[in-house]
Amino acid sequence: MDNEEVLDFDVDDDGIDIEPNDAIDMLDDTTNSSDAATYFPDGDLEPYEGLEFESEESAKAFYNSYARRIGFSTRVSSSRRSRRDGAIIQRQFVCAKEGFRNMNEKRTKDREIKRPRTITRVGCKASLSVKMHDSSGKWAVSGFVKEHNHELVPPDQVHCLRSHRQISGPAKTLIDTLQAAGMGPRRIMSALIKEYGGISRVGFTEVDCRNYMRNNRQKSIQGEIQLLLDYLRQMNADNPSFFYSVEDDHHHHHESVGNVFWADPKAITDFTYFGDTVTFDTTYRSNRYRLPFAPFTGVNHHGQPILFGCAFIVNENEASFVWLFKTWLSAMSGRSPVSITTDHDAVIRAAVMQVFPEARHRFCKWHIFKKCQEKLSHVFLRHPSFESDLHKSVNLTDSVEDFESCWFSLLDKYELRDHDWLQALYSDRRQWVP
Repeated sequence: MDNEEVLDFDVDDDGIDIEPNDAIDMLDDTTNSSDAATYFPDGDLEPYEGLEFESEESAKAFYNSYARRIGFSTRVSSSRRSRRDGAIIQRQFVCAKEGFRNMNEKRTKDREIKRPRTITRVGCKASLSVKMHDSSGKWAVSGFVKEHNHELVPPDQVHCLRSHRQISGPAKTLIDTLQAAGMGPRRIMSALIKEYGGISRVGFTEVDCRNYMRNNRQKSIQGEIQLLLDYLRQMNADNPSFFYSVEDDHHHHHESVGNVFWADPKAITDFTYFGDTVTFDTTYRSNRYRLPFAPFTGVNHHGQPILFGCAFIVNENEASFVWLFKTWLSAMSGRSPVSITTDHDAVIRAAVMQVFPEARHRFCKWHIFKKCQEKLSHVFLRHPSFESDLHKSVNLTDSVEDFESCWFSLLDKYELRDHDWLQALYSDRRQWVP
C-alpha cells in the first residue's frame, strides 16, 4: 500500500434480518433503494468492473437495488481514505452475511440477551468495491464478487431484509397523522398494508414502524419537557420558594431528560398541616404521550383534595422513583408522611420501602379494581356475576378470616386458583384489603 492511502473500517453491527417480533432498534440509514432507478433506468443492470457512478451514494444505492432484485441485504464494509486530505477514496459494499459474528466478550455482556439472536453471518464473499477517480471525481466499480455461499431470499420476502426496509416520506406522513390520532403501531401497520396493497409493497416491517414512532414520541416529549422546564425556571425566578428539580440523566443513556418534579409554596405549606397521609398516583397517562403525570395529593380539613407537588415520569424504573421520592422529601423539608397510598406496582413499592421505611404503605383499591377489569376481562365477559362477587369479598367482609374464606370460594367458583396476578394480589392483601 503506497503512502497515499490508509485503510479504515466502518464497524457495522450485525446486519440482522429480523423476525417481525424482534424489537431491537433497527432504524437504518441505508439509502432508499428506489434512488437507484434514477441512475439506471433499465433497472436490470448487473455490476461490472469499470461501471461509473456520479457519487459514492449512488454506487451504494445501485448495489442495494441490485441486491433487492437478487434477494440479499447489503452493508457498507470498509473504506480507504486518502492520506492527503482524509477524504474517502474507496468503498466496499458487502452482502450482510459477510464475515462472522463478532463474539467479543464485552459486547455480549453489555447486552442482556433476552432471546439469543440467530447467527446470520456465514462468511459470504459477495461484494462490490468502488474507487474514486482523481481526475473526474466520479466513482467506478473496481471489484465485483457475484457468488453467495447461502440461499437467496425470494422476492415476496425481500422487503424484510434490513437494507431494503426504509420508511418513505409519504409513509412517514401517514404514520405521523395516525399516531397523532392515537393509533398504535399494529393498527397503523394494517392501515399501511391496505393503503399500499400488501406488506411487501409497504417496504418495511412493524418493528420499523414501532421504532419510528418511538423516536417521534421521544422527540416530542423532549420538546414538551423543555417547555415545561423553561416555565418552571421562570416560576422559580419569580418566587425562590417555588421548588423544582430535574433528575440528571447519567443512567438513562437513550433519553436526554430524566424525571421532573415541582412544588409551589402553597403545596409546601399545605404539607406542614395535612401531610400525614399522602397519595401518589401515576395513573394519569394522557393519551398523547402515554407519559405519566404523577401528583402527590392529600386531603385538607374540609375534605377537599390538595396538592403536595407534581412529577412527570419519563423513566419508570426503581432508581427514578427513589430519586423522585427523595426529592419530594427534601422539598417537604424532610418530613416523612405517616401513610402513603400508591398504585399496586412492584417498582414503586421497592422505592417506597427505601425512602419511607417507617410509613404505612397502602395500594389504591380503586386502581386494583380497574386493573382487574383489564387482567380478568375474559372472566368479566364470561361471568356477569364475577364483578359483584369480587367487590363483596373485598368490601363487605368484616374480619380477616371472613375475607380469606370468601376470596378462596371466589377463586374456586370461577376456577381462578392458578391465576398468577390474583395470587400476587392476595399475597399483598395486607396492603389493600380494608
